[in-house]
Amino acid sequence: MHMLAAMDLGQVVGRELTVVIVGLVLAWLFQPAQAESAEKAGQPVVAYPKKFKVFVVLGWVATAAFAILGGLTAKDGDIRSVYAVVGLFTALVLPLHLEVFGVRIRWDEAFIHTRSPWRKARKIPFSAVRSCDYSTSMQCYRIHTFAYGTIWLSPWAQGTPEFLAALPCSHPGYPPAGMTRF
Repeated sequence: MHMLAAMDLGQVVGRELTVVIVGLVLAWLFQPAQAESAEKAGQPVVAYPKKFKVFVVLGWVATAAFAILGGLTAKDGDIRSVYAVVGLFTALVLPLHLEVFGVRIRWDEAFIHTRSPWRKARKIPFSAVRSCDYSTSMQCYRIHTFAYGTIWLSPWAQGTPEFLAALPCSHPGYPPAGMTRF
């Protein structure tokens, strides 16, 4: 009885609950990635599904809520901590926002059209694709081309299996062996 009284149940349950919640959220986010690609202007598109966009918006809402609550409740010496937390949340949500809302891959019979906030838009002939592999450390597919650089493809994006099937080279399959499934 003494042992139970001394145990901080919140600490023990908190860790397990976090693992369960994170697992459920990731499974919820991964589900639409397996769906067929959407179409824009008659071309199939690889893009992040609406669930990811909702996730990003919730990240911004949480950031704003921390800023407002922190600003209203912080004492003089604590305001730096509020700035640090809001800065940390912004540093986490901003790249995710740019990725989810800015990355698109379209394709037709002859070309792959890429758009990304990380580099200029590209129009890559399918004939320039030389190989495809999966980077376990980066958790994404890498499509290597002759003279057009590498196309980075997230397994979480909707339409990924369809796009991989359209490639003129072999690929590691979908879902990739190095990716954790929930």
